[in-house]
Amino acid sequence: MNIRIDKTKIKDIQLDDYRAKCNEALDELWTEEWVRRSVTGIDKETIEKVQAIADKIIKRQKKIVVVTDGEISRLIKAVVELIPKEEDSPEVYVFGDTVSPGDYAQLLNQIDDDEFILLGITGKLDGISLRGAYATLKQLLVSKYGIERAADDIYVIASHKDTYIVSDATQNDCPILFYSEDIGELYAAGTEPVLLLLALFGMEIGKYLEGFREMLSSPMWDLDAADYSLARAAAYKKGIEQENILYWQSQFRAFAEWMEEFNYGLKGKSIALPKDQKKNTGNVFATYFSIERDAEDIMMPYFEGSRGDGSLTLLLDECGDEYFFRNTDKIPGVKISVEWVDAYNLGQLFAFVQLSNGITEFLYNN
Repeated sequence: MNIRIDKTKIKDIQLDDYRAKCNEALDELWTEEWVRRSVTGIDKETIEKVQAIADKIIKRQKKIVVVTDGEISRLIKAVVELIPKEEDSPEVYVFGDTVSPGDYAQLLNQIDDDEFILLGITGKLDGISLRGAYATLKQLLVSKYGIERAADDIYVIASHKDTYIVSDATQNDCPILFYSEDIGELYAAGTEPVLLLLALFGMEIGKYLEGFREMLSSPMWDLDAADYSLARAAAYKKGIEQENILYWQSQFRAFAEWMEEFNYGLKGKSIALPKDQKKNTGNVFATYFSIERDAEDIMMPYFEGSRGDGSLTLLLDECGDEYFFRNTDKIPGVKISVEWVDAYNLGQLFAFVQLSNGITEFLYNN
């Protein structure tokens, strides 16, 4: 496991009563489609199809507007924000979960008169906000090029065939890629929409899936990897009703909002630090997410309280640990960190979170 879990703040929580139930949870989760598909391996043909679409889009060298809404949109935003960006990375905008004129104006200003690819990602339902975003952006393309030429710049990924976007894409011969409708949108980190986004940013799909698979099949789940899940269940049984999802690094913003959507008893609340410190109080459980070696670092001049080496990344690590382990030592919780973000470690992180949330949800319901 490439995920580090610091359990210092849950050492006094009794977890033994939950361990037998944890085995039941794992047995049940292994019957779910998202786990079985990830462990047995996605077929080579699917991976090649996803990569071929990504290569075709990349070759066009255009901005990419992803329109999506609902639970799947939280996951898509989490993936896009966590991927380290390179100089030649495409400009990707995730849109569709809004009907605000101000949000539309901002997006239209961002894409300006530039050419763009429209990528629609839809789950079981496409709500009014998603249909509106798709129709508006499609019309922009049609008004520029006509429908036949515009269809070359529209791609759709869907889990269900009976949606407005799929119907429209079919009618106009736009490429459509389907993924399993048996996988819940919150648990879709191992499916085609995420794989395509990874490929668009130049990340190796195979490495991501390898990390995802090896996390799910790690023998550590039979030892203590599930302690995070058990501690949250124990906290809920003791009357704690909220899990604060803490982050100092901005690339975890959408990830924390995705975490809010899971239903495991505790109500999730994303907390951006240091600005939201006052919100991290009360009878709560805290989970702190961190990247140890951030892709970005700034060398700072000396100032009172700074590090001698001037590294902003290391200063952030110190501030984060000081706050979590000492300033809020009375709040139970865990620190979950990944050494750095690459395709393999990203797969490990998303698989760990999905399986952990699945275990806690089982314990909550049983």
